[in-house]
Amino acid sequence: QCDPVIWATLADGKCTFRTKAKESGIKFCKNDYNVTGLCNQKSCPLANSQYATIRMDRGRLWLFVKTIERAYTPKNLWEKVRLPKNVDEAANAIDIECANMTPWMRRKCKLRYVRLKQVLRNMERMEKEEPITVLEPIKKKYERRELAREEKAERAALVERHLKEQLRERLKAGVYDDVILNSREAAWNQVLQDLPSDEEDEEEVSDEEGDERQFVENFESSDEEEEDIEDLDAMMDDSRENEAQHLAEKMQNAKKRRRIQMRFEEYDQEPEILTVND
Repeated sequence: QCDPVIWATLADGKCTFRTKAKESGIKFCKNDYNVTGLCNQKSCPLANSQYATIRMDRGRLWLFVKTIERAYTPKNLWEKVRLPKNVDEAANAIDIECANMTPWMRRKCKLRYVRLKQVLRNMERMEKEEPITVLEPIKKKYERRELAREEKAERAALVERHLKEQLRERLKAGVYDDVILNSREAAWNQVLQDLPSDEEDEEEVSDEEGDERQFVENFESSDEEEEDIEDLDAMMDDSRENEAQHLAEKMQNAKKRRRIQMRFEEYDQEPEILTVND
């Protein structure tokens, strides 16, 4: 590596790390390994085969030493040496590691170590005084996608619930009494279990009739009261006829349920559509 040729090429041509101040015209270097931050031949990390600098990594200070013998492997070009926290011990370590370099380079490394040490102390003091608030990013695209998925799932659940209610109402109304579907026996059994039985209806009726109780005083019978009694007897006869008709319908529905279950057991293996004649 010829340092003067490299510097001549960088000085006359374009350098990616070079930047120039508008007012003062001073040239600065944006390379992370620059020991001074200025763009000149001594400070350029590209145009010097022997070079050293101080860098901060995860709250600790490290000495980076460049060795030209490892130039053929760029990933191993810099040797990383951990420096102690004590300033005197760190200065001795810099002198030992940079023994073959110029005094100017060793002095600049020590000055950079002192300056970064002050920066670390200021950072620790600021963390104690004002804790750092961690800002979490708002992922709008992710939130919109999750909201759309929730709405789709809610709509699907509502549709499924509505279909179950409609099927249950149709089964109660007797729409499927003449047509038996054997393709999904478990679903039909679940619907049949959900339907209220005759015993439950009778218990509810008996509970409603037995809960009411009234107390009346003694009275003498009259013509109007006899007419009222006759009307009451007629109403009781009508109610008995209605109850008998209602019980007959319930018995017919129960027979139909038993027929459906018998058909399921008979045609359990092959799903097909059958017609039941009342």
